[in-house]
Amino acid sequence: MKKKKMFLVPFLLASTLSFCFATMVAFGANINPLPPEEAQALVEIAKTLGKTDWDFSKDPCTRQSGWSKPEEDTSAVVRLGCNCSGENVCNVVSISLKCQNLSGTLPPNLTGLPYLQEIELTRNYLNGSIPPGWGSSTQLVNISLLGNRLTGSIPKELANIPTLKSFVVEFNQLSGNLPPELGKMSSIERFFLTSNNFTGELPDSFARLNTLEDFRIGDNHFSGKIPNYIQNWTKLEKLVIQASGLNGPIPSSIAHLKNLTDLRISDLNGSEQPFPPLDNLTKLKTLILRNCNITGELPDYLGNRTKLKTLDLSFNNLSGKIPSNFSGLYNATYIYLTRNLLTGEVPVSMLKANNTDLSYNNFTVGGSGPSSCQTSSVNLFSPSLIGNNFGLSSCLESIKCPNRNFIPPSENGISLGAKVGIVVASIIILALLLKEKESLLELVDPRLGSNYKKEEVMVMINVALLCTNASAAIRPTMSLVVSMLEGGTIVPVLVSDPSVSDKEMKEAMMEHFQLSKEQNMHARQIESVSSTFIQSTSTDGPWTASSTSAADLYPVNLNSNYLEKRA
Repeated sequence: MKKKKMFLVPFLLASTLSFCFATMVAFGANINPLPPEEAQALVEIAKTLGKTDWDFSKDPCTRQSGWSKPEEDTSAVVRLGCNCSGENVCNVVSISLKCQNLSGTLPPNLTGLPYLQEIELTRNYLNGSIPPGWGSSTQLVNISLLGNRLTGSIPKELANIPTLKSFVVEFNQLSGNLPPELGKMSSIERFFLTSNNFTGELPDSFARLNTLEDFRIGDNHFSGKIPNYIQNWTKLEKLVIQASGLNGPIPSSIAHLKNLTDLRISDLNGSEQPFPPLDNLTKLKTLILRNCNITGELPDYLGNRTKLKTLDLSFNNLSGKIPSNFSGLYNATYIYLTRNLLTGEVPVSMLKANNTDLSYNNFTVGGSGPSSCQTSSVNLFSPSLIGNNFGLSSCLESIKCPNRNFIPPSENGISLGAKVGIVVASIIILALLLKEKESLLELVDPRLGSNYKKEEVMVMINVALLCTNASAAIRPTMSLVVSMLEGGTIVPVLVSDPSVSDKEMKEAMMEHFQLSKEQNMHARQIESVSSTFIQSTSTDGPWTASSTSAADLYPVNLNSNYLEKRA
């Protein structure tokens, strides 16, 4: 009997060591395996999302077999984070699957991963809605669903997550009113709703979101006014309300947001308003108040904002002279005062600024003489609209400079940048004329022959025409544009702009187009102008006839890091 026991002890010891060794090999020497319930939760999540290349024969926390990949391509990220500091066990704390072409839906709940703090599923093709079950998670800090095809409304249950600090659902197709319950999010710092189809007023309960540091709601269909309670958001550093659907005026209570470094408000409906009181906002680096019905003179204190990098006050009704102390804006990269009622002479300092657009004002010719040699890209043209004919008057001040960023005027006084603008405007007018003749396909480059789908091209052209509407309220949101291009939404009928209704101008445009077509020069002329323009300036922003300024023409590329690096 003793011999059997003596034999059994080393046998059991050897078996135990063999099992431990096999486990270490199988799990990459990870002595803290993932709990079975969390492993099963990952199986279900992968199936729901459409993630097919996770190897469940390996321990997810060992970074083997595709569970996590080196971030060589920063736009595509596969990362599963584990916390293995516990006794004999690891727990999943983060899931990041960026740009993975996932086409499934969001998992109904995340309760199988009780320690999950972050779920990041940006730039995929996920559809369906945000599950209310996510509100049962108790440790979530970051939810990022940017750039998918999600629909429906934001579930009120998300307000039950006490730890949630960042909620990002930009560039989706979400809709409906914002639930008042979201005002209970006691830890929220980043709240990004840009480019969806949200409606209704901002809930009064949002007055309690005093932990907010970054709030973005642009490109939506909200209603009502910008609420006065934003004064409670004293920790706010960035506020973006661009083409949100909200009405003005900008509340005077905005003066309480002394920590703002980035303020962007545009395309407000409503009555005229004086310049908002921003004299206490000394930390501003970006100030965009475009198309906000602002009247009166430019405040002198703006010239003391030496930290400003971008100043865009275009498409308002500002009058008077540019204050002389605007010379203090020497650090500004972009200054846009386009389409106002400004008068007087242009300060010397403005000629030395980078990427400045002062066009469509009432400045007088005069000046500073050759000593103020223009060293950067400054558009001083004063275009005028006479009836339905577009014309450009001479440049206010023409100074020859050797700097390669300067676009010299041609012999007829029209700069190359203005030419590009004329070409763009002409193409839009031409498209409208061809639409009336039901001949939009004549816009297609003849070099393509018949190697394209006519139905898809017609959709693209009609959507493009909708996007050129002069009224921001009529232009479709980005999410709606995506839906129309994908075939999910019918493209509405475009109502022609009355500014191109003049019969003689239409006939002249058609005659010009036909002549260009016969000579096969139309495409090459545009290419030539565009090529020369690109070579002539590396920083000059594109000319625009809408309420969008060059500093805000963001390249929305869902396959890049741009959407996440906007700061």
